Amino acid sequence: MRFTKLLGATLCTGALLLTGNVLAIDSLKILVPAAPAGGWDQTGRALQAALQADKIVSKITVDNKGGAGGTIGLAQFVSSSKAIPTC
Repeated sequence: MRFTKLLGATLCTGALLLTGNVLAIDSLKILVPAAPAGGWDQTGRALQAALQADKIVSKITVDNKGGAGGTIGLAQFVSSSKAIPTC
């Protein structure tokens, strides 16, 4: 399930970038469903660095929420993003 959501977000972002319909984003919060210094954390921080280097997003925060193999982070993501529109 985590892979499906990650894949969906990646495809959505890729589609926006390929079509040229990039919206200006002032700030972004990346929720990493793992503890700091792990593989998921490194992926989130690499994404943060790439988005800031290309000046796509100026302010990005990475929030780590580890525990239960990512389930705690996933639950927080679902409960905190119900009102956030998606592409």
